[in-house]
Amino acid sequence: MMGAGEAGGWRSWEPSSCSGPLKSGVGARETPRRTLSVALVTRNRPASLARTLAPLRKQSVQPQEVVIADDSDDEWAPQVRAIARAYGCRYAVGPKRGLCPNRNAPALACRATHIRTIDDDHEFPAGHIEACIAAIIRDPLSWR
Repeated sequence: MMGAGEAGGWRSWEPSSCSGPLKSGVGARETPRRTLSVALVTRNRPASLARTLAPLRKQSVQPQEVVIADDSDDEWAPQVRAIARAYGCRYAVGPKRGLCPNRNAPALACRATHIRTIDDDHEFPAGHIEACIAAIIRDPLSWR
């Protein structure tokens, strides 16, 4: 996770508030740590990718990671890879078999317990990632 003062200065979500005993059912047990990854797909659109990542990285709370699956042609891939690196994202070459297989690639590479999927043309209002994390926290069964 990136924390304040690390690359880009983005503050990561520390899910410490998500651990502790569940208060329902017989015999409370510890709730596993829940985390959020963003799985992003792109193809041949580095400028659009940058427009998506800029507001994502301006969120007050950051996901554990952002994984980009790039199905770009060879002429575009170096630009996409450079943008991913500039925004502190993990980069993966997509399977080059169309949109649906490319959606699976970053989801399979994500390390978090929860995944927010996005495309390279999405933009986010302030507080979006924080709202996603709040929804995860509110649902005590979301980790199952």
